[in-house]
Amino acid sequence: MKNLLAILLLIPILSMSQATWAPDGAVWYYNYTNNSATEGYIKVEYLKDSLFNGQNCKVLLKSRHTFNHILEESATDSMGLEFTYEENNQILYYRMNEFTILYDFSLENGNDMAITGLPKGECAELGSVIIDKVENVNINGFDLIKQNIHRTDTSVWDLGNEIIERIGSKSYMFPELVKCLSDMNEGGELRCYYDDEIGWFQVGNQECDYITNINSAPKDIIDISIYPNPTNDSFTVKTNNNLKSHLYILNITGKVLFEDEFSEKINVSTKKYKKGIYIVKVENINNVTIKKIIIE
Repeated sequence: MKNLLAILLLIPILSMSQATWAPDGAVWYYNYTNNSATEGYIKVEYLKDSLFNGQNCKVLLKSRHTFNHILEESATDSMGLEFTYEENNQILYYRMNEFTILYDFSLENGNDMAITGLPKGECAELGSVIIDKVENVNINGFDLIKQNIHRTDTSVWDLGNEIIERIGSKSYMFPELVKCLSDMNEGGELRCYYDDEIGWFQVGNQECDYITNINSAPKDIIDISIYPNPTNDSFTVKTNNNLKSHLYILNITGKVLFEDEFSEKINVSTKKYKKGIYIVKVENINNVTIKKIIIE
């Protein structure tokens, strides 16, 4: 009887160390920047369990939450579904009309792992990464496998530098292009992960769903003034401090037209620019501020 009781007590303890991919309540937040005019975050969340292509899958819903600094409009866009499942320490997802490996936590130091991306233009569909180091990491009481990885020289697809069991890549969840059409990538670095068992896991200090000009401004934000605005000849950018800052002038597609370093104040000629709306971006070691300038 005592042995049976010991076994029963051990079962919930063992379950704490077992990784579960995309449990109920799982949600991931990733950075998103299309260009300097539009920024926000990508949200990936567990939607339901469903049978897909003969496999019982964890269905993930992707959505993009952005703010456009030119139009001063926020938007939420659906990005579709991902079909994933866990089997034998591997996470598989649906690509190229079949399930293929997304993560493989059975691999050891020096092993390589093939990765498959979405077809884009003339970019290769396959890539590979090398497992540099495998170690355990404790996150909120859960012992999980962490793999340090690097992309092979010939691979146009990448999964970042770290993959954590249950959480996935600390870069974007899915492979992203690095050598071919990289401006078409879907997401950015991981901000946060949450599920009902582990709780919150946050990377860095940025709030999970923070978007500039929608959420309350951070304490260290750069206060800048631009004058005259509108202008037809030149304008001045002035900050509220004398820290070294970097100035960027961009068009509405996000292309950088001019950049320079300054402290406190700088004058910019607009004689070579066409009439229209432009982005003024100022950044220093503390933060980034984005405003509009109208050239008449």
